[in-house]
Amino acid sequence: MTEFFAALGIALIIKQGRIFKEVRSFLISKFPIFQDFFSCLMCIGFWTGLFVGIITEKSLIDLILFSFSCSFFGLIFQTILTFLEKIFLKYFKDIS
Repeated sequence: MTEFFAALGIALIIKQGRIFKEVRSFLISKFPIFQDFFSCLMCIGFWTGLFVGIITEKSLIDLILFSFSCSFFGLIFQTILTFLEKIFLKYFKDIS
């Protein structure tokens, strides 16, 4: 379970963290395909799941399942974040 949350945490840091902002900008400027990659928490979740699975020495089948699970929950998490963002934006728009 710890590995799972670590993979999703890494994915969020890569996607939204200020520490990776310059890296994201550089990669997008050199390789425009990274624009799609960095906007997709599902994609980043898969690759971070694969990375965490490799360094924790998971078996091949566990590695595959772990990577896809991180990808799926990355999608779920991104959907929840988008929903909450819309609610908060509407709330703050209504009170101002």
